[in-house]
Amino acid sequence: MALNCRSTGTPVPEPCGICDSCTEIRAGNSVDVIEIDAATNRGIDEIRELREGARYRPARDRFKIYILDEAHQITDAAFNALLKTLEEPPEHIVFVLATTQPEDIPQTIRSRCQHFSFRAVKFDDIVAQLRELSTQEKIEADDDALALLAEAGDGSMRDALSILDQAIASSSGKITADAVRNLAGAAPAHILENVMQSVARGTSEEVLRQVDHLIAKAQPHALRPADGAIPAQCNRRQNCRQGLFPAADFDRRTRARATRSRIVW
Repeated sequence: MALNCRSTGTPVPEPCGICDSCTEIRAGNSVDVIEIDAATNRGIDEIRELREGARYRPARDRFKIYILDEAHQITDAAFNALLKTLEEPPEHIVFVLATTQPEDIPQTIRSRCQHFSFRAVKFDDIVAQLRELSTQEKIEADDDALALLAEAGDGSMRDALSILDQAIASSSGKITADAVRNLAGAAPAHILENVMQSVARGTSEEVLRQVDHLIAKAQPHALRPADGAIPAQCNRRQNCRQGLFPAADFDRRTRARATRSRIVW
């Protein structure tokens, strides 16, 4: 939008957001802004088509802009085919290579690009945005719940909003910290404190007991096997009679299987 904004005769630091170009770009129907999923269109044939299209001037706007999303997925052969165009691009073309893994893009490509690194959103900004959205949607949410949602987002506003949607769908009118904690699979603060104290004391047994308590609490009761329980698909007497393994070994395997099921869940 800043490159093609029509409020002035040149690109602007801040687009106006109201001209035809800005409106169409925001709506995603601008003919001069082409977004390509590089994870799907990653081969040399697709890049050749892009090069052919890049020869033509924009239909109306100042620049024709190609946005290659997930650019690190493009094959080396396709990058080599695009290299010449990137070295001497037409004056009416702007390429935007968007990626979360810039180290996977060949150095020959990176050296010819201007880099813009996007940073994680601040925790306070995520909380403020979540609170504003909750107010607009008339959804009651505790401050602690919003803080947990922002923490679960880990600096990503999109992830925090996705978890907020899940919390709204699973809540019964009010989003609480306990509900968000269960949704995100986070342990309560006092449990973490107890674990750290047990680690400081060197009592590994207490640490394992705390972990087992959390797993048992999160696991559905119907799917929680009892110690030494025999799976329904196994018949101890029949298997031992067939000589598959000794009875004692069968008991050991069964207990180990039940223990693994309880821990992995």
